[in-house]
Amino acid sequence: MNDVQLLTPTQRSIDPDLLPRSIAELRPYVGVADKEDVDLSSQLNELLKQLSQITESLILATIEKRTASDFTSTAIKLFNSYVRALRVKSDFLHVILKNDLQATAQIVNRSLNALEFDFKDYGAKQFGPALTEQAEFTIWTRRKTVALVWKLFDSQAINHTPSPEALKLGKKLYAEFALAAAWSQFHLDCLTTAMRLKRAIYPDVVPAIVEGLRTEVNAYAITKQMIDLYLPPAAEEVLVPYAWDEEDEELLASSMQDMESEELEEY
Repeated sequence: MNDVQLLTPTQRSIDPDLLPRSIAELRPYVGVADKEDVDLSSQLNELLKQLSQITESLILATIEKRTASDFTSTAIKLFNSYVRALRVKSDFLHVILKNDLQATAQIVNRSLNALEFDFKDYGAKQFGPALTEQAEFTIWTRRKTVALVWKLFDSQAINHTPSPEALKLGKKLYAEFALAAAWSQFHLDCLTTAMRLKRAIYPDVVPAIVEGLRTEVNAYAITKQMIDLYLPPAAEEVLVPYAWDEEDEELLASSMQDMESEELEEY
């Protein structure tokens, strides 16, 4: 189990140009809608379809692995290509939607709603209750994460001038957020792709997928730190460790429970 936890991407394992350098570059990591949610011309639909096929090929090459170590090492190997595809797809939709943040938020929310319904309808039958519940919890957490990220685009946050120390911390948080959110999204895509194509997830791989999904909690916590930087509660900015409230503690406790105590049903 410890080997699974240690095998995660780091800033050294991802191409530097993929890491966000500003708030605007956080958009690819809060969810990208499927092509059906956007009214596009047939030519643009075809381009988006081709991009989705590239992403799907990366996912399929990963979920075919039978052991946790092979699965995770393959995921890390393909992670750069996956993140690059996320960024391209996000930039593509950004141009199509003419930088309409409200429209983007609506699309992402519809996409999350569709995922929730898919797992409620088909998840337990294909993956069993434990993995399905973790996926549903991850989607719920992502919804909270997304809601916070949108606040960073408010005029109060954009017009706020952080201190030099806060700017330095912000750049660090951008990178940490991107890694956690994209890693969680990758594992969620593994399940949605397997569900859509009726592919099996091998039992030995399940703990690795659960650990990957749980990084969404990290993305949420990092986003709350960014909120503190750019939407300070007082005029004087004080950089202190984030104090989790009761809801956050319940969220963390639910996510970080010991996998060894869970009974993963065969499917």
